[in-house]
Amino acid sequence: MRSGLDEKSSRIWVALFSAAFILLALLLFDPKPDTGGDNVVYMILAESLRTGQGYADIFLPGAPAHIQYPFGLPVLLSLVFGFAGGISVTGAKVLVMLFGVGAMVFCLLLYGRVLGRQARWAMAAVVSMPMFATAAHRVLTEIPFLCVSLGALYFLVRGEQEDSEWSWWAGTVLAVAGTLLRTAGIALVVAVVVHLLVKRRFWNFAGLAALFLALFVPWQVRNTMAGAGPSYLDYLLAKDPYVADFGRIDVGDFAVRIGTNLMRFVFEVVPMAFLAVLGKGLIAWAVGLVLLVLLKTGFWGRFGHWTVLAPYGVLGFLVLLAWPEVWTGERFALPLIPVLAVYVFIGVDKLGRRLRLKRAVPVAAAAVVALNLVAVGIRAAEAIPDWTRYARGDRYAGYSPGWRRYMQAAEWLRNSVAKDRVVLARKPEFVFLESGLRSFCYPFTNDRARVQAAVDSSDYVVIEDFTWTETAKHFLVPVLHQKPQAYRTVHTTGPPEVFVLEVLR
Repeated sequence: MRSGLDEKSSRIWVALFSAAFILLALLLFDPKPDTGGDNVVYMILAESLRTGQGYADIFLPGAPAHIQYPFGLPVLLSLVFGFAGGISVTGAKVLVMLFGVGAMVFCLLLYGRVLGRQARWAMAAVVSMPMFATAAHRVLTEIPFLCVSLGALYFLVRGEQEDSEWSWWAGTVLAVAGTLLRTAGIALVVAVVVHLLVKRRFWNFAGLAALFLALFVPWQVRNTMAGAGPSYLDYLLAKDPYVADFGRIDVGDFAVRIGTNLMRFVFEVVPMAFLAVLGKGLIAWAVGLVLLVLLKTGFWGRFGHWTVLAPYGVLGFLVLLAWPEVWTGERFALPLIPVLAVYVFIGVDKLGRRLRLKRAVPVAAAAVVALNLVAVGIRAAEAIPDWTRYARGDRYAGYSPGWRRYMQAAEWLRNSVAKDRVVLARKPEFVFLESGLRSFCYPFTNDRARVQAAVDSSDYVVIEDFTWTETAKHFLVPVLHQKPQAYRTVHTTGPPEVFVLEVLR
């Protein structure tokens, strides 16, 4: 079986869908760093590489070696920063957007292989989902991994359909490359291993194993030698990855986690990914049930036509179910949505044939596109004024009041404090990005001695006023109240007030 798109039409549709994706990404563009924090850490790691300081958390005191995130994205960002002469938020976002275009290209080519004549309709639905355009301006690994993983899936499917040796190897190499971007990419590697063994591609399996071990073993040895630090397994086994006091989960907790995540993904995350106008509630549940029926119909309908998409979809979803509930959301589900969409539209086609609805797929895709464009319009109405104000000089346009004041406090630190001072703050990576000062976060624990030790190790303390967390109120402020004479307020922002305290020696 060859692609459902001939060479000429393939080029045309690639251009059209790429242009549509770029347009949506620009409409929803945010020039500022995302407030999640991981994006800033990636950029700081890239700057560490660019400046010859190794793969290190240079925003922390002592600049310890970084052992959590794979180095793929920071290496790519360091090349961008090399041309820019330093951290360039805009350059980083452009790089991610280019990966987004690549992801859409590979998605269309893959759909042409597995969906035939319905590929264009399914692709229109995927491109219209705002989650992809929004993620394209966030400096995170989801979009780059989406590009690499869809590329791997496309080449593996093509290799099987055309008996193309080089396509098999291209898919194998890209699957391993995905683990350099995100640890959860191991699900893709395992899925490819299963597929290669089922298809008796033993040489490809040997090549994959050799390449994976050549990358994985030195990385693990390096991390072990770098010293102690939380691993992804530690996060997986924690009741709350942010509060160590809660301890680790047991078998019962793990079962509850899987059940909770399953319900949230089926009835919230996936329905709201396909139809962004949905909110949590009864309608999302109804859409979730419909999608579940379509997924089941499409998956079992393709069971006799085994492709690598099946094991990857199953293993990838199982990984999502195992993560702590606080991480359950659109971001981690994003790389799987195009794969789920394959089976959804196969299900639509099969049910449409049973009901003698010849245009079931085009009608379903048109409905998805129309509703998602409504969501895009709503989001663009917020995004465009924000980046317009940003272009006019408001560097914090679009941030919540709490985040605006926090960044203003970091800006004050940049202009008022010596560069060798150390800051204790809830979001230390942002303090470093804005001020250049080394910073670290206070521990989230009721052990006041540990929190006091963190305070004593700093020169300045930032007391934030975020609406999304009360960690300062619960963990930091009670310790500061124990010895109020040991600190003095040196800066206070406007409301909501963020305080900067100097630790007196």
